[in-house]
Amino acid sequence: MEVRPHPVIKQLGDTKRESWNAGAGRHAGSVAAASMLFGGLGIFFLYYSYSDPMLSTYVLILIGSASGIVWSTGG
Repeated sequence: MEVRPHPVIKQLGDTKRESWNAGAGRHAGSVAAASMLFGGLGIFFLYYSYSDPMLSTYVLILIGSASGIVWSTGG
């Protein structure tokens, strides 16, 4: 005799899995957006660090953060 799950239980399981995947996609998108923001600000400060060398510390921090995010997410 074959045991089959109740249709309601099967449907709830599928819904939970789909919502988890949607949350993972939103998380990956927000991490990518943060990485682009840090990288863009790093390039902005790199441009202006030629006039004020103290801005180069921001360049190192921002571009390093963006690179670390990209490397940690495998992108």
